[in-house]
Parts: sequence; structure tokens; C-alpha cells
Amino acid sequence: MIGVIQIEAIDLIYAIVEGTETEDIGVAIGHISDTAGLGELGNCALAGHRGGYSGPYFKNVDQLKKGDSVVITKAGGQKFEYRVTESFIVEPTELWVIEDTGDEKAVLTLVTCEDSGDTRLIVRCEMEE
Repeated sequence: MIGVIQIEAIDLIYAIVEGTETEDIGVAIGHISDTAGLGELGNCALAGHRGGYSGPYFKNVDQLKKGDSVVITKAGGQKFEYRVTESFIVEPTELWVIEDTGDEKAVLTLVTCEDSGDTRLIVRCEMEE
């Protein structure tokens, strides 16, 4: 475990682990390797299922609205607060959503399945300054 994600607006609190292999996101929210770390400048991308046998995970992220708070707490206790800026749907092949934005900002991108896995729901957040 590298941290915890908490989204009060949808009553979500889950562990974050490093990686997005089946065994990782089968029990937690996964940090997508090669993206910025938790709380770092750049685009930190997290992937999670929309529900399953171990819990709801990102089931209700589609209900998030612009301005909703997303709090990330690193394993060492350091907290970072982000605010939702936008949500949109992309094809699974559109990997630009997890690339660095180049804006010198701390961005958090939540990635989950939509339409029974045919597309991806993206929720983009920016760190509070």
C-alpha cells in the first residue's frame, strides 16, 4: 500500500497500491506506473474497477461534480487535496489521458471502465494550491 484515496462526495475510501495488474486492482485502487507519484507535479493516474467482489471501488465516480474534493494520503501520512475539474469518456486506446499534461501542475486522473468496459470514464482533478 502506498496511500489512501478518500472522496467524501461519494463516500469512498480505499487503499492505493503500486501497479494495475489484476492482483493489484482486484483488491485496491492502482497507481499507474510511469505516471507522477502521489502529490507530485505532473499527471498522477489511478485506475480502479467500478465494483466487484471485494467492494465498490470507483463505482460512483460518475457522480462527481466539478469542485468535489479528492484527498490522497501517502503511506507516510502526507495529505494532498485535489478538486475535480472535468469528467469525460474516452476509448481504451486513448492513452494521452495518463500522459503528463506539461502544465507544471499536480494533476490527478482517475480511470475506470464505462459502458461494460467498452470505454473509459476519466475524472481529472487538480491539486489545491
